[in-house]
Amino acid sequence: MAMTVFVCGALALLSTVCALVRIRHPAALSVPVMMLGWLAGELAVFHLAAQVMFVVIMALIGAIDGGLATAGLVMMVLSWVGLVRVVTVANRAGAAFAETLDQFAPGAGEELRSTPTDWRTNLRPFHFDKRDLDIERDIAYGPDPKHRLDVYRPKNGADDSRVLLFLHGGAWVSGTKKNQGLPMITALAGAGWTCVTADYRLGPAHRLPEMVDDVAAVVDFINTDLFTAPPWLAVAGTSAGGHLAAVVALRGEHDIQACIPIYGAFDLTDHLAIRGYARMTGFLQRMVMPTSLDDDPALWQSLSPIMATRADAPPFLVIHGTHDVFLWREETTAFVEKLRGESANEVGHVEVPGAQHTFDLFHSTRSQASARAVGLFLETVSLSERWTQTDV
Repeated sequence: MAMTVFVCGALALLSTVCALVRIRHPAALSVPVMMLGWLAGELAVFHLAAQVMFVVIMALIGAIDGGLATAGLVMMVLSWVGLVRVVTVANRAGAAFAETLDQFAPGAGEELRSTPTDWRTNLRPFHFDKRDLDIERDIAYGPDPKHRLDVYRPKNGADDSRVLLFLHGGAWVSGTKKNQGLPMITALAGAGWTCVTADYRLGPAHRLPEMVDDVAAVVDFINTDLFTAPPWLAVAGTSAGGHLAAVVALRGEHDIQACIPIYGAFDLTDHLAIRGYARMTGFLQRMVMPTSLDDDPALWQSLSPIMATRADAPPFLVIHGTHDVFLWREETTAFVEKLRGESANEVGHVEVPGAQHTFDLFHSTRSQASARAVGLFLETVSLSERWTQTDV
């Protein structure tokens, strides 16, 4: 039993360290580092409760005896201290979002500052209350079996005049509209927005730019067929979905009034050498892109949002976690700086304190703050004449 205490203490401390510290190297460990840090970071209270319960049980059965078990106990206690720190950092998310929202309108973030975290919701992280929503599922927007979308509306009615399209992540090779973005989608639909979530074709059977073509088809379907009139349309997405949202919004070929890429990929080429040896080129060539970077650099550049910034880009709210080990915040910062230098519209940028990749997959302090901030951002830009200009 002493070995059990030691091993559990080591795992507990390792998870907490991954939640507190951004560990980018070696890149080969990014998946376990992300998983440990993500779960400990967003479920810190559950980790703390489980670890305390484990120690109590071990103490009651007399398992904490000897040097090995004592070492495990020490590591467990250090984990508790770290988890308290994790919770403290997570509580800063609201202020970070509020500061950025104030860029779009004075006081726009005040509601976020004054709204406390709903801990009852956090205690049921995987429960998404849809009782007050009407959901239409699997509406076809194209001929492929993956060309399907869902529509979320409040049961008391929505006029479909303001719509958010959400695109799931999954590294362009996995993921589904059914289980991503739900904290944000259910919150916005409950507040009166019409939300659309869409699937798109995935690699390696399909390659970019086919996924971009699918998103463009969804946008066209929303604007011409899904509703009785073209709505005020914003597009959001996480990870690969954030990349696709940014690509389509920056093309200027579709009627998109705002874009919210969340921990997206903005430079497929790594032309600024931000990722260096940890860049994604090998994976992209094997699974996502139809050609190698050397064979067709122009195609890769055309699919990199950092190389597609433009003066008439819609307002952007760019969200990224400070601890993301999959897609790096430095690349996002470079994209934001370039877009701000060219766009006539405001570009908001939030680095979410302590957030790992997929921090908003379920209810947590950070996902609550993010969902509320996106709602406030959309309210601000959709209702203000300044942001509804179609000509720059």
